[in-house]
Amino acid sequence: MGGMSPAACLHKCRGLDLKLKKISMIYRAQSQILPLWKGFCFMTLVIRRSRIHADGCYTTEPIKKGGFVTEYTGPRITLAEADALYEKSPRTYLFGLTNGTHVIDGDSASAFINHSCDANCEADEVDGKVIITAVRKIEAGEELTYDYNLYDGELDDDSPCYCGTKHCRGSMYSEKEIEKRAQAKLEAKNKNR
Repeated sequence: MGGMSPAACLHKCRGLDLKLKKISMIYRAQSQILPLWKGFCFMTLVIRRSRIHADGCYTTEPIKKGGFVTEYTGPRITLAEADALYEKSPRTYLFGLTNGTHVIDGDSASAFINHSCDANCEADEVDGKVIITAVRKIEAGEELTYDYNLYDGELDDDSPCYCGTKHCRGSMYSEKEIEKRAQAKLEAKNKNR
């Protein structure tokens, strides 16, 4: 949707819900390609091996800065349900919502967007939907990334980052959370003395 704001893009795309559901079924059937509404043409997101981590999500079309990329979709589940489902799983596709009680269990191409400390996209919650937009111009064939800014997890889980960018924090946690966790580890160490 070019330079449209996410809210304007959502408003324009509301009538396409049925079409997008059919497209989502195509993605599940092919398990590789998901066309998404972009203005008056279709943009295709492709899932393939990533240099960052496992599989990544790539665009086949250029995306303008500020342009709509995708919506993070999937069932909304409580934190307790997510903990029960993924307690022993090494990999999850959960996106925390601002209400602090629910997450989206990713079920589309957007779930394969990897973390980067120097991301080309950002995710924002708009009217209860998680919208991913470009923070800079993205070239066709480029891997899509956003900063996960993780904010919870076990204290011994460092959630290492593999983006390899010049500004890499070494962790997918937010800078604020990294500081908070370092303080908590220090307090735990001092308590055990």
